[in-house]
Amino acid sequence: MAGATVSWLATKPLSRSYESKSRDAACIRTLVPRQRLLTSAITEPRPLGSGLLRRAKSGSSLSRHYPFARRRAVAPRRWQERERASARMPGSAYRSKANDKLKPVAYLINTHPLLFQPGDRLSREEFLERWEHMPELKNAELIDGVVYMPSPVSSLHASFDAAVHLVVSHYAARTPGCKWVPNMTWLMLESAPQPDAALYILSEYGGRAGARGELTAGAPELAFEVTRSSRSYDLGPKLALYQRAEVQEYVAVLIEEKRIEWRVLEQGSYRLIEPDPNGVFRSKTFPGLWLDAAAFWREDAGALLAVLEEGLRSEEHARFADTLRRRTESDR
Repeated sequence: MAGATVSWLATKPLSRSYESKSRDAACIRTLVPRQRLLTSAITEPRPLGSGLLRRAKSGSSLSRHYPFARRRAVAPRRWQERERASARMPGSAYRSKANDKLKPVAYLINTHPLLFQPGDRLSREEFLERWEHMPELKNAELIDGVVYMPSPVSSLHASFDAAVHLVVSHYAARTPGCKWVPNMTWLMLESAPQPDAALYILSEYGGRAGARGELTAGAPELAFEVTRSSRSYDLGPKLALYQRAEVQEYVAVLIEEKRIEWRVLEQGSYRLIEPDPNGVFRSKTFPGLWLDAAAFWREDAGALLAVLEEGLRSEEHARFADTLRRRTESDR
């Protein structure tokens, strides 16, 4: 009944009078159950009429039915003046005297209500199932059963994120059996983290990660996190999760302090490593992956790639690449 009522109201021509629009609002309040409107009846924006949207006041029943819709109250006389002015404009969204045909009306701005919020406790299956019904949401994580949703990405965060992607992608392109991914959700233990960048060895080359449906299960060998507003859980619950999942190396880029914390897993615990005398971090898991800290903070892409090229030409990287090639050849 509720779906049919909404469909009837969406196609019913709305008169220009304020009284008629009030009757339309009454129809919605009386014929459409509240619970139905908040769940399955409204799944996409529906053309319920501009008059209803403009006159919805904060204390009205319509407002209570649509707590997540944008509303604006306009006095009847002022609304009628705007309607008459709009009818004289080319491409008007209202009916004019010269053309009495119904023209497109405004849409009620209605988005899906969030099915989870930061701090909610969910299982991984519940988290992923609800996320599937929120296609507009791109970034969310489940760490040890708790939902985390990062704040909008700042330009500073994006700049250092791009520098990380540049180095990791260049290394993966020059090393057989290695793959990098940005901002991908991992099925890791009972959690679903989303590191800013991850570098891992493919399963056919001896890696631990494997596909599970459209997602990847397991853990990458190396995870990067560019952290600012998310520092509290990047260096807390997420660090503990990566340690339990045996992520071999975890690199946290601390924007506020302009410091890189590079951790290596040894005997089940992370240990911080220091750069060499030239200020270059050298990966233990991925030989030849060298990161110049000074060039990174200067955002000097040329210097970053120059130091990385030295690592890629090193003997340790050549031995590592040969080892990976032999793994896949032995499987054949």
